[in-house]
Parts: sequence; C-alpha cells; structure tokens
Amino acid sequence: MLTRNLDTLNGLVNGAFGILIKVVRSENDGHIIKLGLRMDNRQPMRHNRSANAASDDLVYIERAEESLKFKGAVRRQFPVKLAFACTIHKTQGLTTQTAVVSMKNIFEPGMAYVALSRVTSLSGLYLQDLDENKIYANPEVTAALQTMRQASVEEMMPLLQVRETASRPDTLTLIHHNTEDSLHLDGYTMFKHNRHVSYTNFPHMASRSGGGVVVYLRNHFQVQVKQYLHNVTDLEFLVLKVQAPFPALIAVVYRPPDYSLAPFMQNLVSLLDSLEIMDCHPIIVCGDFNENQLQSGRKQILEQFQSRGYSQLITSATTDKNTLLDLIFVSQLQQNLHSGVLRTYYSYHNPVFCVLSSSQS
Repeated sequence: MLTRNLDTLNGLVNGAFGILIKVVRSENDGHIIKLGLRMDNRQPMRHNRSANAASDDLVYIERAEESLKFKGAVRRQFPVKLAFACTIHKTQGLTTQTAVVSMKNIFEPGMAYVALSRVTSLSGLYLQDLDENKIYANPEVTAALQTMRQASVEEMMPLLQVRETASRPDTLTLIHHNTEDSLHLDGYTMFKHNRHVSYTNFPHMASRSGGGVVVYLRNHFQVQVKQYLHNVTDLEFLVLKVQAPFPALIAVVYRPPDYSLAPFMQNLVSLLDSLEIMDCHPIIVCGDFNENQLQSGRKQILEQFQSRGYSQLITSATTDKNTLLDLIFVSQLQQNLHSGVLRTYYSYHNPVFCVLSSSQS
C-alpha cells in the first residue's frame, strides 16, 4: 500500500494497493535500492517500462529521503505501508482502518458480515466481487428472530412515557442502578462512599476491590451529605439530605451476596433508626439488597421496612436471572407517581426508577 503520491499519472497515489514481488539490490554493497510491486491495476506503466529493460509489469519504488525536525537527522525509507492478507475467519475480532474485502468465495452465513464490519468507517472499506446474495444470516437465526416477542418503546424506556410529569418542578426522579462503572456525568455532582471505609468488624470485606456506593445529583440541588452516622457501621451506604428544590432524605445501600443476613439486619436497623431521627420526609431507600422478592419464603429485609411504614415500589425482575434484587422503599407511598424497571444491555442488573411528587395528595 502506497503512502505517498509518487507518480500520479501512472496511478501511484495514496491508498493504491500492490503486492511486493521483487527486491532489487545494489551490485556494490548488496543494499536494497528498489522494491518491485505488482499493483491491483495491472496497466503497464510507461515510466516503469523505460526504466527497466525487462519491461515487466511491476512498479519500482525507490528509497525516499526527508529531513526530520532534529538537527542533522535524516530518514530514509521506502514509502510503502505494511499490509497483509488473511481469510475472513481469521479476521474475527479484528479492527482496522482500511480493508479490501473480496466477497467472491463467501460460503457461510454471517461470513460477509464478519468481513464488512472489520473497518472503522465506510470510507476505509474497498469491496471486490460484490454479490448481495452472499450477505445472509443463518436460517435458524432468522427463524428465531421471527418468533421473538417484539419489545415496545413503552416497555424498554418507560421514563419517556412520563417525561412531561418527570420534568415538572414539583417532582423528583430517582434512578438506581447496580453497575461496576463509576462515571462523570455533566451537570451532576458525584457523592461517593468507598467499600474499604465501610467496614470495621469485617476486614476481609473491606479489603476487596470495587464495591461502595455512588449518588449523582443535579448541580442545582442543595444537599447535606451523611457518609457517617452514629451507631451505623459495617454497611455500604450513603445518605443525602436534599433541602431544595425537592426536600427529601435519600439513602442508597448495597449488601454483598455473601454478607450474612443477621449482622446486615442489625446494621440496617441502625441506619433506619438514624433516618427516622432526622425527621425529613419523604425517605427513599434504594439499593441491591440481594433478597429476591420473587422467591417464596420469608423476606426479613422487606418485613423490616414494612414494619416501619415503608412501601416497596418495584414488582418485576431486575436481573438477567429473573430475580428481583434492586428495590426502592418510600416512606410515603402517596407521593409516588410512577415507578418501574428500565432496560440496559451492559449490566447484569437493570435500573429501577421512581417519580415522586412533593405533594402528599
């Protein structure tokens, strides 16, 4: 592949493709002085014929020289770029800026897609032997797609259906998502409580990587952060007392799957006691509690919240395994206008949400 316009009249321009066929060496010292390329365009080159008695169909590239920014430094090299050829099967997972794709010998479903999707832009794709009949999927995949239930926009993005309500100044929209990513969101302030400072009596849990909780609030919110509360320990939590524009007490909690229920419940009770003392409503407690609400049997975490007058808003599965682990508890159910589960494709957990009104009616 040429990377410099050497002879535009004869087609030696940027992006021209050829195969290295011949190396010409000096008779004196054996150094390489020319490279013979056989180009995709096999038209005989007038300049090339006059320069070589053999009158072959190769294009000869001589070594180029240019001065560099460093004083006295000179770069000498052949102005060609390394290229390679391989089968489509070998390119799976490959990403490249340019590629010449021949569709002449496509023989399997999905093969054309693998080849055509290797390049980063359409301008970098050069097609040979294009045959639309070679672009096809496995019949079993096509049949499976036809039998799949079609998802509606309302189901996939329920917040869009209540956009008018959620944008009112008297409402608060809260979204909880269990994910491993910690992002910077423009227009939001991030409040974070790391795992390693959350545990006192469980050093093996504090030493684990990851974990912790994060809350993002819009920049115009007036808020007090409550990272540490009296008698509340060994708990991954964060409490925010929002003063304006929507007064509320927001707490987020994460219970690791291997955190025994008995000590977790003891610390959860201490947290709920502290929230009640703050005398701020509504109180919203959200988190992944790793207590499946769709499973039969006693649910001690749910019972503890209900005994204090909280209502749990999420009723459908929140994980890929059809379990309901991500919960939102509110102290004043009458303020809830909408709630549900959102859909994502990058996490094992789906986000849950609620839209609350500042009015209790």
